Amino acid sequence: MNRRPLSFSIPALILSAVLLECSFAEDVVLKDGNVVRGVGLRREGAFIFGKPSSGSEALIPVNTIARIAFPESSGLRDAREKFFAGDSRAVLDNTASEMTYHKLFMDIPGSLWTTIMRLRIPALVAGARASEIDEFLRDWTPSGDAELDAAVGLLKLKKSNSSAEDQSKAWKTATEGNPSNLSAAISWLELGNAALEAKDWTTAIRYFVSVQVFSPNYRPLHPAALLGAVKACLGNEQPDQATPFAEDLKKDYPRASQTKALEKLLKPEKQP
Repeated sequence: MNRRPLSFSIPALILSAVLLECSFAEDVVLKDGNVVRGVGLRREGAFIFGKPSSGSEALIPVNTIARIAFPESSGLRDAREKFFAGDSRAVLDNTASEMTYHKLFMDIPGSLWTTIMRLRIPALVAGARASEIDEFLRDWTPSGDAELDAAVGLLKLKKSNSSAEDQSKAWKTATEGNPSNLSAAISWLELGNAALEAKDWTTAIRYFVSVQVFSPNYRPLHPAALLGAVKACLGNEQPDQATPFAEDLKKDYPRASQTKALEKLLKPEKQP
């Protein structure tokens, strides 16, 4: 496989466009077998722009690209670490600019956009502000990834005017197929929240436990499930059963927002 520098000049009109940039070098593998390396790839319509290690900025037509080998940035590596630490807020903060950048290349093989979405969507469910979810859903473009699109469909359903019965039916359906995929993980948690609100304590605990049992890899959802289980146990007047869930939450997810909420929940009220 040959490696060659980018060799196209950019039209003056394109030079004036305001585009996102990335400071890492990316290998662009062309359909003819050649590889070109550009720093700070950008996209404008049917063209990819980048600057080689030496020389002027240049372009490659998208239809000549087989794939792009994007390096994983330090921000994305940190987001992955925070994901497994259950720190939803940190995941959302660390993937915000990455999401915007990689969405430009989501239709090109090699894009990290779907990888970022697999980190970001569970974090949105567990730790996002309502306005963040609204903005995410407004900007969502169908990805072609069935699992991601189905999960986003559940988020849209919850934001819609659908009845509680219709939402519950959709969540239960999602858990009946593959109980460990992203849609199921979200659904276990939502079913637990619905049961908690209905004061069906035993059912709520069962659903919250299912998040960890069936969805061990979606760690941002675990703190919310553990806190929900604590609330259900306390609601059922079984504080002793709440203790293991509370201890797991404090030990495994010390930086999660749910751990701070747990401290307030268990803090004795001051006597007047």
